[in-house]
Amino acid sequence: MSDSFVFGLKVASTTFLGLYAGGSLCINTCTVPANLASGDMEVSRSNWSRNFARESRAMPILHGASVVTGLAHYLLTRGTSNEDLPFLMASLAGELSLPYTLAVLMPINNQLDDEEQCKKQGSAYTRNLLEQWNIRHGVRTCLAVGTFMYAAYKLGGGK
Repeated sequence: MSDSFVFGLKVASTTFLGLYAGGSLCINTCTVPANLASGDMEVSRSNWSRNFARESRAMPILHGASVVTGLAHYLLTRGTSNEDLPFLMASLAGELSLPYTLAVLMPINNQLDDEEQCKKQGSAYTRNLLEQWNIRHGVRTCLAVGTFMYAAYKLGGGK
């Protein structure tokens, strides 16, 4: 296998991690705050729901692509001087967010998806859920950004 192809796998994995991290960061710093700033919590919840539906399809694809390319890079370099197990771990680290998502974010997702309950409870209830969701999603964002930064460091030749 050519060195440039193998290096390209590492570049691809890092790029996918960067896109995933950027998407997560955008959600936390732009999308949810903009929805909260609108003041109309019914519209904010509806926007969140639409965005969440779209992003819950796109983000796993980005992360999955990083895992596949990171794993391919490792398998092709295993046992050579280019083997980079720490880089593989960075590619896989985002998988740690799945149990967190299921245990911590999904209950809030389910509450926000219940349009009737949000209407019944009122704007303060919906605002609180959106704020809590954004804070809890921030944990995933920190993991994604940290993982991307480490992968970029390793891509640049960091030990």
